[in-house]
Amino acid sequence: MDQSVINGYVSDSDYLIQAFEAIDSAVLLSHISAFLPEVPADIVDIGAGTGRDAEWLASLGHNVLAVEPVDEFRLAGKSIHAVSGIEWMKDYLPALKKLLNVGKVFDFVLIASVWQHIKDDDRKIALGNLRTIVKRKGRVAISLRNGPGAPNRKCYPVEVGGMIGLAQKFDFNVISHSEAESVQKSNQAAGVTWTWLILEAV
Repeated sequence: MDQSVINGYVSDSDYLIQAFEAIDSAVLLSHISAFLPEVPADIVDIGAGTGRDAEWLASLGHNVLAVEPVDEFRLAGKSIHAVSGIEWMKDYLPALKKLLNVGKVFDFVLIASVWQHIKDDDRKIALGNLRTIVKRKGRVAISLRNGPGAPNRKCYPVEVGGMIGLAQKFDFNVISHSEAESVQKSNQAAGVTWTWLILEAV
């Protein structure tokens, strides 16, 4: 992810923290909840924002690592979601340098509202690194943005068929493909929708 994208989130952080926290994780993740592992599992939320979804996952009984590069989001999350079951790390796709150095593998990876910020060539690096941190038969849930993004946070188009083919090259099977309306009113007004993919590591 380019530093310019992170800077864009920093500049809008006051508004975005409120916007993130206004979303109900149970509603947002309803398209993927059936694919969550049995409790307790090790889950990493990459691009965790304020930790809203991380807390929801922890409330189900999972152990969650919230990975977030924006300091403002991470600090807010530690305050708003100061609950057991969540650890925090500053890192980001595609490199995931700190996460890879830990050497841990996970049962489930959540990547919500992040993939559109990763350049096409960098998506190959990202998928390779994701396969490294996922257990065999572990799953990755990725949301793909369909529609425009904020001008100060560059978005790159994603073609669903191409994404499925690319995931298969990195030893993932796509076990679910679903469409979802945006839960944010500003996105709804802009015509933004989302495609959720569930990848399972071979």
